[in-house]
Amino acid sequence: MALNYIGPFAFLEIQGNVEALKQEPLVLARPGVDGNAVWRTGQRSNRHTIRTRVDAYNVRSCEDFYALYCDLIGADPVDIMRAGVQLSPHGCLWAVLDVRKVAIRAHVGGSGGLHPPSYGWIDCDWDILAITTDTED
Repeated sequence: MALNYIGPFAFLEIQGNVEALKQEPLVLARPGVDGNAVWRTGQRSNRHTIRTRVDAYNVRSCEDFYALYCDLIGADPVDIMRAGVQLSPHGCLWAVLDVRKVAIRAHVGGSGGLHPPSYGWIDCDWDILAITTDTED
């Protein structure tokens, strides 16, 4: 059973930090005034990269997975589940900005995994950006 997902896609592993929205403060200092001030400028996210790994039936299936992953680029933001925990309760979903193949490998003598027998493996880097799901009027 898969415990790691980006949108509808299951993975054996998601490496890297999945960062949610966080407050972006601005520190101000004025000439002639003692001390500093901190202004809360709002919650923002920065583009960051995570890496996924999943097995596939064969190398061709790896290429097919990659093509499907690329369909998420610029599409509606998706939820991410890591180690069985959905991360959307943090008040955000993630926009997929880019997906890059890191490695596609053939595996001699199939193994278990999510798609047994697994004769292929694919690692991808995903550039993602947290998008707020809270709507305040």
